Amino acid sequence: VAVAGSDDSAGGTASRPKFEALVTPQIAPGAEVAAIGPTDREGVFVAYVKGSGFRYLDLSGQEGCWSSIASYTGPVAGEFGLFHHVKTSGEGEALLAESFVSFAEAPPRSWACFRLPDRSSKATGEAELVSRSASLPGDIRAVCAAPGDDTAALALASGQVRFFDLHTGQAAGKGLKFENQVAGAGMALARLGPGRAALVRETESSPAALEFFIVGFDAEARRAHLQLRGVLRMAGIAATFGGPLQGAVSAAWAAQPGKDRLLLCWSSADAGSGAIHASVALDSEAPEVALLPQSSVSAKKGLQTKSWACVSGYLAEWAPADKALKLSLRDARFGMQVLQGDLSLDAPCKEGAMLSATSGGITLLAARGGKSGNQLAAVRWCLPQFSLQMVIGQRAPPADARQQSELLAPLREIISGKRPRDDPAANELFSSKRHAANDKALADELRRRYWRPSQELVDLIARHRCWSAAASMLGLPELDEALAVRLLAARPELLAHVVPRARARQGLDVALRDHLPASMVPRIIELLLDWLTAHRDFPDALIQSVAPGLPSQANVVSFMRALADGCLPTLARLDADLLERVLEALTAAQVDAGRSERLYGAVRAASRVPQPFIAVIDAPAIEVAVLEF
Repeated sequence: VAVAGSDDSAGGTASRPKFEALVTPQIAPGAEVAAIGPTDREGVFVAYVKGSGFRYLDLSGQEGCWSSIASYTGPVAGEFGLFHHVKTSGEGEALLAESFVSFAEAPPRSWACFRLPDRSSKATGEAELVSRSASLPGDIRAVCAAPGDDTAALALASGQVRFFDLHTGQAAGKGLKFENQVAGAGMALARLGPGRAALVRETESSPAALEFFIVGFDAEARRAHLQLRGVLRMAGIAATFGGPLQGAVSAAWAAQPGKDRLLLCWSSADAGSGAIHASVALDSEAPEVALLPQSSVSAKKGLQTKSWACVSGYLAEWAPADKALKLSLRDARFGMQVLQGDLSLDAPCKEGAMLSATSGGITLLAARGGKSGNQLAAVRWCLPQFSLQMVIGQRAPPADARQQSELLAPLREIISGKRPRDDPAANELFSSKRHAANDKALADELRRRYWRPSQELVDLIARHRCWSAAASMLGLPELDEALAVRLLAARPELLAHVVPRARARQGLDVALRDHLPASMVPRIIELLLDWLTAHRDFPDALIQSVAPGLPSQANVVSFMRALADGCLPTLARLDADLLERVLEALTAAQVDAGRSERLYGAVRAASRVPQPFIAVIDAPAIEVAVLEF
């Protein structure tokens, strides 16, 4: 199921955030996936099946598949995840790749590293213990690492931050020791980049005070060092928290030292609400925490956020609801919601924690507990780097527009594929008696951005000849150029609405090349020549009073440039007389533009001629005359 936004019935474009629910193969009945983690291959995960061993889950293809790799029956603290690492050595045919998996054991007082059999081996072997650190000075409270990292950062209850090598299982060097953690206080560790992590912890037994430490690891010196330390300013928002700090992750699109930003999570003080998130930039010793608005999942009574993650600069939340998971996706910096939807499950989720892991553009979810074992779900993301410009200006229809939207409901169902294009209900909407009113209603909703421009919507407008709606759509700055030219091809009289887009948008030449019929080019050129002649013979004020909306001379010239770039083979086959007229018109426009620029420069220079300066302290001139008597 592909979802393009909160209202999937209005269509969408490829540049908007989307997700696709993947068909995830379930584990054997009664088996429990106790821990999961990403690998270095996109869409491939490593999982620990309790009482069985380690397995790979490959979701990179059309159908997911499980493969057993190593048997293991020891304890695993699944809430910290699995950390997969591949160590390569040699070159060419002698290239050797070894796979390792590291994790915190249960209870979380030790750190273990195991070597896994070769992926190409079809036989299941034993997981080989590489190292086990059983003498840690305190319980493991948080762990962070990512595929491709050589080390994992561990935060201990004793106040230490230590880095462990992911292919030897041993401490990579000397760690850092801070003050002991307050009993019962929250603590979180977030990866900021390779060998960099941010520790956030409460200084008291309440979430009113938080301190942070940015810790880096020097591989050459084999020791951790403190890069920045400070206290987060909560600005009175701690009253909304219902418990200690639950977690922290990096909110940056990519690791950039000096531009570190974190997402923090607490439970809500309202027992019926979900999680509370806040954002903070770690750019000073006293940064201010900004509370994010609640998502559709957190704000709804009865829904509890069971899992959350930051995926490519977006905040994703999941909450179980009957046989589905409610999904909400927001911008991680400002909390603006860009997407929501549902993930179907075979059975309702039972009580218990929910595990999540992201490998590239795919996120795997595992709801633990219940007689049926695990409920597994997976999502493939399509997330552009910039999302705010896609949601600014969009809003839900107000109450007074519901009736109008219900009248156009058949059109939305056609666009979403729920009805065929030749559905009688849609044809009845644009019958001779109702066409004008519904065309006007559709145009009004487009101006208010109740519809998302799409190819299906353009085809529907052209099919039913809704030219008022087409004009409204061409007035949307975010409209794709290909859709604009498709409307022009369906209705050449819309040229005046398309020409102004030539100066502000890129890609119009490509859209004209791909979607403008060659038979329409001569007619369009004739119209453009008439407009250039009008601008040369009459002042702009008179033109706008007689023909409001006529494009300016600069817009016409820009559109002709885009037409020449995109449709040059078609122009080369036009009549020579028409091309000569175009050349004369453009030459005249260039001469007029040059004359106007020179005249403007002369007038501006004349208006700035300095007046003679007379100082007030100078004595007035005295005339002297000699009189003879």
